[in-house]
Amino acid sequence: AGAAIQVLSLAGWVYLVATTYSALFMAAGEPKWVTVGDIVKGVLLVGGVPLGFYAAEGIEPGSGLQGALVALLMADIIRYGVTIALSKAKLQVWGRSLEFGLTLRMVVVAAPVMYLGKVMEEAELHIALRCFVIFVVVTAAWWPVLWPYVRDRLEARRAAKGS
Repeated sequence: AGAAIQVLSLAGWVYLVATTYSALFMAAGEPKWVTVGDIVKGVLLVGGVPLGFYAAEGIEPGSGLQGALVALLMADIIRYGVTIALSKAKLQVWGRSLEFGLTLRMVVVAAPVMYLGKVMEEAELHIALRCFVIFVVVTAAWWPVLWPYVRDRLEARRAAKGS
């Protein structure tokens, strides 16, 4: 289950970043390009999930689910690439720097947290304690990114109460 959650987390991140471009196309009145990306992903899922399942089973019996999940991740990555290419070609938009920075932060945070999780598991720490430690580490790593948004929301609430 741990490997599945890791692959699904990565797929979720890729999906989240790609959704930004989908919203951009919708706002620009170009929903057909969102559909193109979704069709590409759908075709890849229809062919890729069974292929990934059986390929992984052929390599190591019992690992078909991991192969199917990797196919899901790859479908999202390819959809993301198609969406980026379309946004650059059709809307002249290229948001690479922000996405790269956030993705780099995710990888830089995820790798040590995964290692920390394994170390705590080998030390046989209680699952609740492991979850709490990981929550604190991840929150501390992302807090500099989140704080400006939290601060703005708090200031808006204070201003609303004061008026």
